[in-house]
Amino acid sequence: MSLLIDAYFLRGDYRHIEQTKVLGSLVKRPVSGVDDVLEILGQVYRDANSPFPFIGNIKALSNGLVVPNVGDCFFWFIVSNDSDTIILEDFGSSDKANRISILDQICNSAATQKNSIWTFAESWRRTHHKTSTERLVSYYVHYVKTHFYNDEYRDWLGADGTFVQAPFDISTNKYHYTGIDLRSIDSTSQLRGQLESDVFNSDSAVRISPGEQREIRIFVSEYMLSKRIPLDTVIDNHGLKDVHCVSVSKYEAIRNDILSIYSKKSKDLFS
Repeated sequence: MSLLIDAYFLRGDYRHIEQTKVLGSLVKRPVSGVDDVLEILGQVYRDANSPFPFIGNIKALSNGLVVPNVGDCFFWFIVSNDSDTIILEDFGSSDKANRISILDQICNSAATQKNSIWTFAESWRRTHHKTSTERLVSYYVHYVKTHFYNDEYRDWLGADGTFVQAPFDISTNKYHYTGIDLRSIDSTSQLRGQLESDVFNSDSAVRISPGEQREIRIFVSEYMLSKRIPLDTVIDNHGLKDVHCVSVSKYEAIRNDILSIYSKKSKDLFS
C-alpha cells in the first residue's frame, strides 16, 4: 500500500462544504487504487447504523465528493496530510535554490508520462525521502493543474484539488485538499435509482428509515418488472452499445406514470 487517504462523512449541502456537519471519519487508511477506496465506501454502507441511503443514485465528482441524490449526507475522500511541509533536503542539490526546481522536474516528467497519482505515489515508496508521500502527491496534483491547461489530465491523474475550508479543519489557512477522482462509480444515469429518488422526493413526509427505503425499492422494482423494463436500464446512454436504454423523454413518461401509481398506493404502503 502506498497512499493514505481520509474519508469524511458529512451532512449538509456539498456545494457549501465549509458549512456542513461532520458525522464521522476514517483517517489514514492505506490504499493502492480506486478499488480500495470503494471498499471503504462499502464498509460504510454495510454498517447497520449508516445514515447513507441505499436507494437512489450517487453522483461522484473529480474532487473526491460522492453525493447520494437522496437525503443530505455525502462523502469526501481526500489524500491525507496534504498540508505537511515539503522537506527540501529530500532533493539533494548542493544549491538550495534549485531543490524545488528538482521537484518540479520530477513532477513534469511524471506528468509528461501521464502518471496517475497511484503511479506517482508508488515511485516515492521506494525512496528514503522524509516528506510524506501524501504531501508529494498533493504537490503533484497542484503542479499538473497549474501547468497543464487541458482538463483531459483528469482522465489519467486520478485526483483533483479543491480550495475551500473544510468543517473538520480547525486552522484558518489550510484550504487545499486533494480529492480522489471517483467519477467511475457515478450512477446518475441508472433508471432504477432515479425512479427511487423521484418516488422518495414526491413524498412530503420525506421517509428515509431503512424500512421505508426498502418499501420504495421494492415498489420501484415491481413497477419496472410489471412494465417489462430491465432493472439495469440507463437513461440516455449517449450511444453506448449492449446497454438497455431509454431516452430522456421516455424516462419522463415513466416517471409521471410511476408517481401517479405511487400517490394512490403510498397510504397503503406506509399505513
